[in-house]
Amino acid sequence: MLFCRQYVKEKTACQYLSTDFCLIGILLLLTSCIDEHAVVKSLVFDNGKEGAERRAVMVLMHGDERVSLRKLERLSGIGRLAPSSPDVARELTGYLPGGICPFGLKSPLPVFMQETLDELAELFVNAGRRGVVVAVSPGAFDVVSPVRGDLVSMSPRRV
Repeated sequence: MLFCRQYVKEKTACQYLSTDFCLIGILLLLTSCIDEHAVVKSLVFDNGKEGAERRAVMVLMHGDERVSLRKLERLSGIGRLAPSSPDVARELTGYLPGGICPFGLKSPLPVFMQETLDELAELFVNAGRRGVVVAVSPGAFDVVSPVRGDLVSMSPRRV
């Protein structure tokens, strides 16, 4: 069971829910009191190859934004990147998708960070387990030496 504390931000107070369904609890949490723009998605992309030819990267992106593959390919120097399958993401990071954390990765991955994350005072990132989120300052990501850049996709979201 997930036990959480009460979180107060500015004038908005909300109660984290105790639930056996961590993902449902996080979805309720995100929709009730945390700005999705301050949530950091830790996404894994790879070139689709196997073994020594596989090249993979991690992207840290706002929860309400999408990654531009073209911008990521240009910034990383790796062509034909695509989102990693859940199995590959777990193999590379050591974390289950839905709980991927940029810290303590099983395999060292180059990390690319959306530059506008630095503009926020507080960010919320997965803590290595589904449903467990921690608040950090943008400077906390300096330990993974991210390459900062504009990675936001300008194409409209598909429904």
